[in-house]
Amino acid sequence: MATDSYFLTKTNVDPQSMLVLGSGPAIEQYETLREFVQTRAGHDVAEIFAEPVVSRGNDVTGTTVSWYVSRPGTGESMTELAGEGREAVERVLRSRLVAVSELLRDPDFGPLVGVALNLNSLDDIWVVDGRPFLVNWGILPAGVADSQQARDQHFAATLGRYLPIGAAPAISREEWQTRGYAAAPLAAAGAVLAAGAVANAGETEGEGVVGADAGAAGEPVSGTDAGATTGAAGAGAAAAGAGAAAVVPVGAVVDQRSERWRWIAPLIVFGLLVIALIWLLWPGTLLYPSGTYQETVIEDDAVLNAQREANETLEARIATLREAIDGAVCTDQGELLLPDGRTPDGRLPLPTDIGGDPGATDGTPGRRAEGPAEGSAEPMIPPAPQRLVVPGANNDMSSLLDLIEGASALVLAIGADGGGGHGTGFFISPDILLTNFHVIENALDDGRIMVTGRIMVTNKRLGRLTDAELIARMGPLETAGGDFAVLKIAGVDMPSFSIWASDETLKLKQVIAAGFPGYVLETDANYQQMLEGDVTAIPGVVVTDGIVNAEQDFAETTRVVVHTAQISSGNSGGPLIDACGRVVGINTFVRNDQSSLNHLNFSLASRDLLNFLEQNGIDAARVSEACRPALAQAPAPPAETPDPPTEEAPSEPDASPQPAN
Repeated sequence: MATDSYFLTKTNVDPQSMLVLGSGPAIEQYETLREFVQTRAGHDVAEIFAEPVVSRGNDVTGTTVSWYVSRPGTGESMTELAGEGREAVERVLRSRLVAVSELLRDPDFGPLVGVALNLNSLDDIWVVDGRPFLVNWGILPAGVADSQQARDQHFAATLGRYLPIGAAPAISREEWQTRGYAAAPLAAAGAVLAAGAVANAGETEGEGVVGADAGAAGEPVSGTDAGATTGAAGAGAAAAGAGAAAVVPVGAVVDQRSERWRWIAPLIVFGLLVIALIWLLWPGTLLYPSGTYQETVIEDDAVLNAQREANETLEARIATLREAIDGAVCTDQGELLLPDGRTPDGRLPLPTDIGGDPGATDGTPGRRAEGPAEGSAEPMIPPAPQRLVVPGANNDMSSLLDLIEGASALVLAIGADGGGGHGTGFFISPDILLTNFHVIENALDDGRIMVTGRIMVTNKRLGRLTDAELIARMGPLETAGGDFAVLKIAGVDMPSFSIWASDETLKLKQVIAAGFPGYVLETDANYQQMLEGDVTAIPGVVVTDGIVNAEQDFAETTRVVVHTAQISSGNSGGPLIDACGRVVGINTFVRNDQSSLNHLNFSLASRDLLNFLEQNGIDAARVSEACRPALAQAPAPPAETPDPPTEEAPSEPDASPQPAN
């Protein structure tokens, strides 16, 4: 229990009423829930769930739960409040619940959030010091959990008053998948669509703006999937303030009169599926298209193997570092040399004198070499990022960071209904940008046929939102084995990345991930201004660095690179770059271990990316040489100049009396 916890109340609970998720009741997974919500939405949002301490008694005493909160003071049920005091608490409650609901899309923790949003009764909303807290969360009255209709009605009478998402949140992983939380649109995207219309007003005069009210509370969205779109925080906050904004439901509330007809649609779908299956199994029928689209599913076993391989790689690296340090020596110039004669970042020792004799003893100072130094293809430790340089225009050397910021872009996908989201992309030629298919899927008609919405890109070099045209795609990953989309941006001349084209292993190589993660954009003033219509307010790209842990084939067309460069929601479609500025992968998804909150970052390998581009006739610069990072020279120490010799002062004439001759 946290040290700043204060007792609120104790409740008697029927163990059969506790909603179970995975290995046990949801309320016994409080620490996991709190850590996730706090990480994604902040402490103030996470504290809405009171901390439970369960005491399981015998047949006489029963089970009790003591509830603790983060604020001292006497609590009372919100139903006992009235007037302005209650209205103020309800505004805070709406805001917190909207923020929590944005996490429902997370494929790992979304189901747990959904279970926690089921409350035993309206009396279980407590208030301490003007702040709302939920007790008896993850608990439903007897019999309510057995009926979807009963759950929907119960939710509408409890938290649904303040979070009108239509239907009660899912209470199992199976229901979470069936209800399609991962495909939910963003209401905040309507504001971005309006911004895009302003950006192009001079070119599309009179064009209408279609989209949801920017102040409407958004669909419950979030996710550790690197492509899950965030950005609904601003819209959600506006909805909380309004108090009555409509929210796009995850599932419609079941009309009691139509309950008897609910079985008809599933029966029709089932019949069609049976007919389709018979046709596919008929001799001579093609089971799969002849192209690259084929069935492939990334199983949990593959993720587990990736985690195991990553751990083994790190253990081997630790052993190598220890061995190298044991044989290292320090030079007179203050540089550490490893047994192979190089510095830890892969350089040969810098020459200290050019054009002169380094062993001269006449006090003549030397000077260090000019220009970048070539590093090793296998540095013991990654070179300092601020010293990495890459060839630029006219082969002049420029910083790697300049290339990343100029060639990476924010991608916005807006559906015809105003829903949408954001991700990342990167230029592979002056006007061609690559991203993930799932980043732009919201702008497509059922994800496959044609663009019915709008796709826009921007970065600081572009300076404004710019329309993009989809020219090639492959996805979704689960069924196609790839997750790629190519966009053309007319009339631009952008810096671009080359792509790594070699089967050489990337293990332990330094990598850098670039993108626009949602949790950073939520606090970016430029992004918020862009959502409000200022299309010249461009957020900056976020970079993280790490090393490659593992490379695995999940399927014939799905090779992944597992790395430690942190990525999250919004990084989807962004580049994974080596120390020489070449793209070695496209960041696509992450996986979390609920028990330990371990985080695995996955990129689709450049091998599959190049195959996709080749199949679609799209050119990209390929590089197969091993990376030898170019390092800007460290500043030379100031030369020591000898002190000028001091002259002795002339002696004063002797003024003492002298004997006469």
